[in-house]
Amino acid sequence: MPRIFLMLILTVATMLGGCGKSDIAKPVPKTEAADTLFDSQRQDLERAKQVQQQANQQVESQRQNIEQQTHE
Repeated sequence: MPRIFLMLILTVATMLGGCGKSDIAKPVPKTEAADTLFDSQRQDLERAKQVQQQANQQVESQRQNIEQQTHE
């Protein structure tokens, strides 16, 4: 019986000790390396946006040509 009681006290003490103040990590300041890490992906994304705009313009131009030809 004393062993069970001792183990229970140690378990409770360990649990209470684990419930102390937690160390919250402070945000890491932005560095130049973090900015350049995804530069190639950003450039690819910008190029893809430009291609999409060109495709949209071509589709709109083609639609207008079709409209003009059907109304003639």
